[in-house]
Amino acid sequence: MAVHEIILDESGVPEDYRFLMVNPSFERLTGLESAKILGKTCKEVLPDIETHWIERFGRVALSGEAIEFEEYSGALGRYYQVLAYQPYEGVFATIVTDITEKKLTEKELQFRSDHDSLTGLFNRRHFDEELARRDDEGNYPLTLILVDIDDLKVINHVHGQKEGDKAIQKVANLLKETCCTEDCLIARTGGDEFTCLLTGEEEMQASVFIKRIKEKVTEKIFVSGKPLSVSMGFAVKKGPHQRIGDVFREAEKMLYKNKIMLKRGSIGTVEMIMQALREKNQRERIHADQVALICEEIGKEMCLSDDSRNELFTAAKLHDIGKIGVSEKILDKPDILTEEEYEIVKRHCESGYKILAPILELESVAMTILAHHERFDGKGYPYGIVGEKMPLHARIISVADTFSAMISERPYRDKFSPEEAKQEIMHCSGTQFDPVIVDAFLDRFSQICDKTQNV
Repeated sequence: MAVHEIILDESGVPEDYRFLMVNPSFERLTGLESAKILGKTCKEVLPDIETHWIERFGRVALSGEAIEFEEYSGALGRYYQVLAYQPYEGVFATIVTDITEKKLTEKELQFRSDHDSLTGLFNRRHFDEELARRDDEGNYPLTLILVDIDDLKVINHVHGQKEGDKAIQKVANLLKETCCTEDCLIARTGGDEFTCLLTGEEEMQASVFIKRIKEKVTEKIFVSGKPLSVSMGFAVKKGPHQRIGDVFREAEKMLYKNKIMLKRGSIGTVEMIMQALREKNQRERIHADQVALICEEIGKEMCLSDDSRNELFTAAKLHDIGKIGVSEKILDKPDILTEEEYEIVKRHCESGYKILAPILELESVAMTILAHHERFDGKGYPYGIVGEKMPLHARIISVADTFSAMISERPYRDKFSPEEAKQEIMHCSGTQFDPVIVDAFLDRFSQICDKTQNV
């Protein structure tokens, strides 16, 4: 508690106040010692006091009307709850409570409810609320800009989620740097998606903004030495006759058009991953080449079309691409894998699918890779598909993959001779393998042996 005398200027307007009495709790909560402040004015003690404190206390001292409020004191650097009343005319008393911790907690909770934890940008909920508020006659035109990080799933699978998170944060920072006006609202609205809302911006300004962002991302953000890229789209709401949902759909249409154009050149991304896998494990390179050559021979024997054989060859080359996420310690282990390690290896089918599925030209290849460890009798993984429900190319790769593995050295066993491996393939016809595929394999056995020996 403290008691103060109001000081008026020549016009009778409050301009300062004097400390008359303070109790020990006031000293403790404010850090102001009574011996140093009693008899002095507020401006002498706190030169940086905000004028609204003096104005507010002056009204209490002169009118007799009590007030209660919560306020931040810049001079003291704390939040206070204050009850002020008039004991007698020209004097006011205050009962002060320090609420700094409460206010900081409230601000932190409010920040968390409005912001994305990874980037510090606004989140989807806050963006939707702000968009609804700004969707008003006085703010048109409103420009929506959508930003989508290309191949983020691939980055997460190949380099780990930490690298993916770093890419997200770097794009967020670039957006904040580039869109620096007060009217620009930026939010992370999805895992790899951002949305920007510009007030009063037309198509030309939006196009310039998009070009600037794309250039900066390519110039400044790299993942494993390769530049990151983003796909973007925008649309402008020029008046109340347009529905905001339609504007969003127009921006999404442009974004996906740009994304599709990019994906038609995304085979380079796959090559990057395969190169990383080859460098990681030389044995995997030899194995992939052998499997591709075996599949080529089986495809010829089965009279597959040129397009089908080309797709089969591609799938065979990429069938183990999901192993990029398996540690070398497991791939090169000299002993039989533990059950836990085997479960990790088994996930490479799904990992490979997730890497390739987003690329338009490789959607069917991705399905083949997902199923290449299924079995004809339904006892394979990951889904236990039976018989011809298993894609044809996956059934072919299954035979080729097993034969190549058997005739190759492994850290935990000696290699099979081609004839021994052939007998094992025949033994598993109708159970692990499709008998039709096994027959085609046997008919091309001599050619397969010649080609695999030269890899």
